[in-house]
Amino acid sequence: MRLLDRYLLRELMVPLIYCLGGFLIFWISFDLFSEFNEFQRSKLKPLDIAEYYLVRTPEEMSVVMPVALLLALLYALTNHARHHELTAIRAAGVSLWRLSLPYLAVGFVFSAVLFAINELWVPQTQERSKRILARYMAETSATSLDWRKNLFFMNTPENRSWSVEAYNLMTGEMLQPTIVWELPGGVKRVINAERGRYAAGTWTFFNVQETITSPERMFPLRTETNVLSFTNFSENPELIRSDIKVNTLSMKDAAKEAQLSLQEIV
Repeated sequence: MRLLDRYLLRELMVPLIYCLGGFLIFWISFDLFSEFNEFQRSKLKPLDIAEYYLVRTPEEMSVVMPVALLLALLYALTNHARHHELTAIRAAGVSLWRLSLPYLAVGFVFSAVLFAINELWVPQTQERSKRILARYMAETSATSLDWRKNLFFMNTPENRSWSVEAYNLMTGEMLQPTIVWELPGGVKRVINAERGRYAAGTWTFFNVQETITSPERMFPLRTETNVLSFTNFSENPELIRSDIKVNTLSMKDAAKEAQLSLQEIV
């Protein structure tokens, strides 16, 4: 790295660090005053509040980083221009493109970091922060964050629909699932179970009532079994969680908070 590059980067990084730190401190202070009553109702301790803001930091960083980089770059360039350093650099034979190269490199690195933050951390921010707020609440209230009721989702490529009375986001357990599976040739398979569980790539259902109808049969075929397993279902807990999260986008309040990664969108 040339001496000029090191100088330009140093003059940029110092105000950039100040901008990042200042914006984060301002955001945490403002949010702390507005959410202090909520923290008291949730009976959070100082360490819990610190953990809460540590979890929320990636979400705020996705907003702060571009603004901080812009302000730091404007400050650095203004400072160089005030001391006629840019004129001296150009007079030394350095092209405008070569002069901009360190700034472009910083912008590229920030873009990569921002993409990683939005993809890996921000989508889980809201769920994790809610769990921290419910940490000292009644057990039933805290546990209810893990359950989603009255779910319906469709696997269009495989012609399979799921209707679930309750689903646990953490364990992948479902209560009262009903699966309607339309097979080639007009065969329809309906599975009603007391509960279901996903483990090691296999869906296992318990206390199952199965009904199969087809054009060849005059009457449907009904069977009952204690345990029924499927290894060829493409649905998995990760896909179901993404589907639940996408469905919340139709709710006005949740749409303001929902953050989707590219993997969830796909």
